[in-house]
Amino acid sequence: MKELQAYGLCIRNLLQQRKIKSEYLISLLNSRRNVNTNKSAISRILTGKRMPTEQEALGMADVLEAPQIYEAYLLLSEYLCKKDAGIVLSFYETLDSVLDENEGNSSLKESSIDYALLFKMIQNLYHHCTVDDVTIHIKEGFQGKVAEVSGFSSMLRRLRTMYKCFLYEKQLSIKERAWLATTLLYFISPIDLVPDYSIPYGYIDDSIVVGFVFYKLFTLLKKYTEVDSLQTHSNETVYDLSR
Repeated sequence: MKELQAYGLCIRNLLQQRKIKSEYLISLLNSRRNVNTNKSAISRILTGKRMPTEQEALGMADVLEAPQIYEAYLLLSEYLCKKDAGIVLSFYETLDSVLDENEGNSSLKESSIDYALLFKMIQNLYHHCTVDDVTIHIKEGFQGKVAEVSGFSSMLRRLRTMYKCFLYEKQLSIKERAWLATTLLYFISPIDLVPDYSIPYGYIDDSIVVGFVFYKLFTLLKKYTEVDSLQTHSNETVYDLSR
């Protein structure tokens, strides 16, 4: 299940950022009164093969000093019961906020986001991208739009990765290509759920869409992020392009 894999990936990234090994995480969790876990159980959580218990999620949120880990767990639990598209978008936004805060970026929360409407807009755009070739529009609009954005560094890195994959990946399925095009077009388009000129919240909806599709296509996009990371180190810069 993609959502479980995204949840596990987020925790793995946090462990890497905190320089905490999974064995130490397990020992810290088991030192808590209400948690009883083991290496196999945690490994399955980190690889997206198992849903954590509520106590495990609470424990990891506490140990990693990331309360959003528990918030994401609650959203995922609700989504598994209701299968509501709005909930899953909120889930992905919460995962993104964990990583953004740990990069030193302030997480911009906007409780008025209508996730159901946002998902409907994405669905309509996705259908358009499965029918029409939008490559020229994306090529003409992407770089100029990126130049307009201030902040949102994590979102921009992911968008650049998606842009390269969209242009250069030769074995994209119709669905993969359509999802990439959907994300890039939503970013480029001035017609958003939250207008881009609404400072500083104008790109929150774009960030949610980018996070949702990035996790959805993570296996595909991983090799492009790895290439970025290698190029970064070869140029001796300090930017982290691993996501």
